[in-house]
Amino acid sequence: MNILLVDDHESTYKEIITQLKSIGVEATIDFFQIQEGSSYPIVDRLPKGSELNKYHLALIDLELYGAKRSYDYQPEHLSGGTIVLPYLRKKSPWLPVIAYSRLFSEETEYFVSVAGSFGFDGHIQRKLFQSNSMNKKLWDLIIESASIIRKKSLFNQDYQKKDIEIRIDSEILKGLDEYFSGWKSVINDLFFFSDCVAIEKLFSGFSGALPFRIKAMSKYKDRPIEGNWFIKFSDNAYKLNEEVYNHKQFFISGVDFAKTIPLLWDNVAKSENTAAIVYQFASNMELAFTFFEKEEKLETSFSKISNLLLNIYSRNKIGYDNRTIKSLLIEEYSNNLHLRNSIEPIRNIRLTNIFKIVFENKSADNFANLHSLLEVSTGWIHGDLHLKNIMFGKEDLLIDLARSRIGPIVMDLARIATSIYCNGYGMLNESPPFLFNSTQITYNLKRLFDSTITRDGDKLAYNYFLLFELVLIYGYSDTSLATKNKIKTYLRSVDAF
Repeated sequence: MNILLVDDHESTYKEIITQLKSIGVEATIDFFQIQEGSSYPIVDRLPKGSELNKYHLALIDLELYGAKRSYDYQPEHLSGGTIVLPYLRKKSPWLPVIAYSRLFSEETEYFVSVAGSFGFDGHIQRKLFQSNSMNKKLWDLIIESASIIRKKSLFNQDYQKKDIEIRIDSEILKGLDEYFSGWKSVINDLFFFSDCVAIEKLFSGFSGALPFRIKAMSKYKDRPIEGNWFIKFSDNAYKLNEEVYNHKQFFISGVDFAKTIPLLWDNVAKSENTAAIVYQFASNMELAFTFFEKEEKLETSFSKISNLLLNIYSRNKIGYDNRTIKSLLIEEYSNNLHLRNSIEPIRNIRLTNIFKIVFENKSADNFANLHSLLEVSTGWIHGDLHLKNIMFGKEDLLIDLARSRIGPIVMDLARIATSIYCNGYGMLNESPPFLFNSTQITYNLKRLFDSTITRDGDKLAYNYFLLFELVLIYGYSDTSLATKNKIKTYLRSVDAF
């Protein structure tokens, strides 16, 4: 068990780790000491992002640095509840959080009611970690109770821990057991209302996640329930939580697909190394890239993609930014090590110099249009818009919203164009169509861009983003040699825009 411990005294850490060891509990405790008087905000001293994935439990000192007099407590004296807990609820809502306090042993009724108002998953006396009353059975009971309370909060007050029947192909079972040790527990939590689920793999994994279709069957509260769901398994609960948050932001903004393709639960389920989220799912959904395998479906495909993007950009368009192309490229790509390694084999001096401007912040004097202030259209973008993140069906939708943010619209357009060019017919060994005659794709892309690109700097920014996205594709290990050669030929011929 990995425990996140937040306290202002190191002595507490030593007492807890000694007590747990003495009762036979194997635990790794990461201690985050919050000292009074520090110039840094409390949340800046807590674990960030994916660092939160490894924890099974958080133990939080309710007061951190409390009042001098026990009868004179103010909100700032209860920072464990007013600051630490809200941070963990936002960044890792799946994590059970237990508060402990020396005050729970005095005037207990009052202080437990105060702590309860924060929404902790459990409350224990501070002195319990010094007492002979603590034993393995009591500890397990505390943890089990906190876990159930957290799941009731995440899913539904009717949540009950149970094992449901899972129908699954032997090969899929083998794969899940190999990569996700907690997947069965996650299924039981997410579909506790079901008697049985059937699992079908949809397609190969992407972005570190494995997607499946689940058919859930049950008789819940005397009403038969049967439905199709889209589930994503991942080892990164934090990233899935970001996707859930961004999906809710789209919903609030009134974007159609977010309203018509709701989440089963507005939270992430997590067990061991396995996290998952679930969307409502129609049985006839297909990934967009399968449409590009059939030339007769190209027109329909572009129409669907255009409608999806226009729905987002028209509702969430902020306007424009006065930005330099250099600053946009640095913001998006400067930390991409994969991109740095991909540029070397292409051997285009001018292109290499452009990359040095981004990665080494070199002067852009030789590329005047890189440092000129230009108007660039901005809005809420998907952030990772490729053909495996678009699904067509009765209701078309975008998936994998973990990178959604406010940004330049041309970022989305360059990435989807690259995906279409290089995976256009579902085969990486096809040459990118812009290198030979592909008037239909070119025409439809232009029509899509003309309906979304409105500012002077958009076209120039798009051209640079397209270059960087092509280099990314070039560097992927599963990109075919034929496609790499075509990309290299094109990129070697690139001059300044």
